[in-house]
Amino acid sequence: MPVAGFLMIGADNTVDTKKRNRPVGDAVCNVRISGFDIRECLGAGGMAVVWKAYQASLEREVAIKVLRSEFAADPDEVRMFMDEARSAAQLSHPDIVQVHDTGSENGVHYIVMEYVDGQTVGSLLRAHGALPQKKALRVAICVAEALDYAWRKAGIVHRDVKPDNIMLDREGMVKVADLGLAKTGHAQASHAADTETFIEGTPNFMAPEQIEGHPADCRSDIYALGATLYHMVTGCLPFDNLSDEEVMRAQREGTLRNPRDINPRLSIGVSQLLTHLMMKQPEHRPAGWPEALIEIKRVASGRVLLIKGTQGQSTIAKQETTHGTQTADSDAAVRGDDVPPAWRALRILLLILVWAGFAVWMLLPFVSHLRNMP
Repeated sequence: MPVAGFLMIGADNTVDTKKRNRPVGDAVCNVRISGFDIRECLGAGGMAVVWKAYQASLEREVAIKVLRSEFAADPDEVRMFMDEARSAAQLSHPDIVQVHDTGSENGVHYIVMEYVDGQTVGSLLRAHGALPQKKALRVAICVAEALDYAWRKAGIVHRDVKPDNIMLDREGMVKVADLGLAKTGHAQASHAADTETFIEGTPNFMAPEQIEGHPADCRSDIYALGATLYHMVTGCLPFDNLSDEEVMRAQREGTLRNPRDINPRLSIGVSQLLTHLMMKQPEHRPAGWPEALIEIKRVASGRVLLIKGTQGQSTIAKQETTHGTQTADSDAAVRGDDVPPAWRALRILLLILVWAGFAVWMLLPFVSHLRNMP
């Protein structure tokens, strides 16, 4: 049975951003945990606070996530907090923030995790805008491989894939963080728009079925990775400047501008990829992470996707009309307009060689006849 979510290094994954950014409570500020020298706050949210600490016994820096006191008083919350930590601790992947330990001390419930010295993709986007296509696709591949591993290993669904939950260390390694506590968040979850269904996640990156309260699976994370990749290559937050309710309605019914209309330097393949990843119905997206990875890697290699007869509606709009001509990604793919110059030159060379060989074959009988003439 799929586990509800990863254990996250971030503090929160709920819809209510005011709660997510609220001040740290006194009970959490004064936390003391034996064996750890707590040094600075890395993040605070509605569910927990994350601290940077030094573990003297192993002489290493770690991140410690502490459940807020108001949730620590609820046995069900504590149990789910610990259960999901143990589930995440089973995962060992170079692109996933590692969980080292869990514990309780004097009413304080905490999780010890790998400390990543770097920055989030979200902070990078806010500081510098859109990432180069090549770098964005590399990040997407790493995230997809990490989530594919978690899904195959333990049936884990992240439920809150977004740039702020993807870290880059100083060596450029990608680390999937902010891994969940989706079930633990029920005490503070917001109502979905026009429904009485509780939801978990960040509206700008949530799949429509999550917003509608349906069970999430790996295809929901695939949609969220598509929204994250859209943000990375365009520099635009999906459905920005809208209220949470408006964003959730737009995820179900609206469309985003085609990425090539925002960033003309993007390849047709990227537009095709985002269109497929962000199909509104799960059955119209890649069937799982292996298929999604094939498509991401194909686009990263400079090729287009060979998707014909795609059904359903995507959150990505078709490219707008330019100079009186409607640009259709599928037509361009058939024509090979997005084929890299080197491949195009090789294809022409092969065609020339084939015709040359055919000509030589046709001339051989005539040359042989001339040789046999007296």
